[in-house]
Amino acid sequence: GRARHDYGDFIGAIIDFNYSFTLNPNPKIIFHRANSKYAYGDYKGAIQDFEKLISKKFFQNQVFYNIGSSNLILLNYLDAIKNYTESIKYDQDEANAYLNRGDAKFKIGDYVGSIKDYKKSIQLNKKSYVAFNNMGVSKFNLKEYRNALIDFKKSLKLNNYNYNTFYNKAMTHYELEQIKKACIDLKKSIKLGKEVFEDEYSKICF
Repeated sequence: GRARHDYGDFIGAIIDFNYSFTLNPNPKIIFHRANSKYAYGDYKGAIQDFEKLISKKFFQNQVFYNIGSSNLILLNYLDAIKNYTESIKYDQDEANAYLNRGDAKFKIGDYVGSIKDYKKSIQLNKKSYVAFNNMGVSKFNLKEYRNALIDFKKSLKLNNYNYNTFYNKAMTHYELEQIKKACIDLKKSIKLGKEVFEDEYSKICF
């Protein structure tokens, strides 16, 4: 099953894990099967398997983290927040748990809460350009435009090829009435492959 999973044959892996579990009802098999279901895109099935492991006290931080990630994809943001919070109780040094919980809080409009989680994620992983970018977007939504610019610049220092960050930075410059700078960033974003931003460029820069 694990070999099939690593090869990308997730359906085959699930079938193998099902058979293996009938021979040896080991929690590790449920865990691996849940991961295969997640990789295949069966997030509800993955949650069902991961939840079976909660009472068994098996890899609690990872189990709650994976349930949270499944709920985040399924747009169950409040559940995802609870799941990541439980995961953090077992492992307070998991940067991605804070990052993803911040994303879930952002989705429900809790921008202040999301910023706190992004800051914590950055403390644990100072090279997280995603956390800097997402924190900037939260500040943008709070109309803290100058602080948002700082975060976008830090994100681009870590990854200068993220067209979304260039777009976010451009829109922030636009809100600050810095049209020339906004156009420069939009042009960079388009060059990096995001042609959908050509409409904004046409509206703002001509």
